[in-house]
Amino acid sequence: MGFIYDVMTRIGAHSAGLDAHTYNLLSEIRTGEYFSGGCGAPRSWTYGIYDDYLYATPFCAARAMSIDRLAVYVSTARAGKVARLGMYRNGSNNAPGDLVVDGGEISVGTTGLKTVTVSEALTPGLYWLAIVSDGDPTLKAFSQNQCTISAITTMSDGYDYETCWKRSYSFAPLPDPFGTPVKAAYITIPGLMVRLASLD
Repeated sequence: MGFIYDVMTRIGAHSAGLDAHTYNLLSEIRTGEYFSGGCGAPRSWTYGIYDDYLYATPFCAARAMSIDRLAVYVSTARAGKVARLGMYRNGSNNAPGDLVVDGGEISVGTTGLKTVTVSEALTPGLYWLAIVSDGDPTLKAFSQNQCTISAITTMSDGYDYETCWKRSYSFAPLPDPFGTPVKAAYITIPGLMVRLASLD
């Protein structure tokens, strides 16, 4: 399993006995707010997704929690187009596996925060937030160098972090399981988020 995932789950399970030097901040996050799971920092950058591609970004649950929204911010719209948001469990070799929830469609025909309502109780561990669209909107993005769930790729001009998975998938309800993905190494990842309903 990934190093950060292993550390987060171990710390999350024993947070009561930790001091300020080892305490995991993600085990005590605020309800009613949106989070990326510690695997991406908000940036002014954007990420353009391709139509008919299924993307997955990591979400680390440091403790048991319930979520009530999946969300993304559309910065460049595509008229008449939609997208679907969902979540997958971690599968083999740190890639998306079985479907947790297909949250349904959002419009990417206008800009702004787009959300779908869900009701999911999560146990500690690694999950994957997913999006697929029949258009190619541009989304607000996260800096992906906050965690290296997948790997680090040596590039001609340096290094890149492989924290985003994708696969070709004609727009439809989300597949279960995710299917065989390919690694995507970019400067940013799609800014997919959850809204925390409760810490359980």
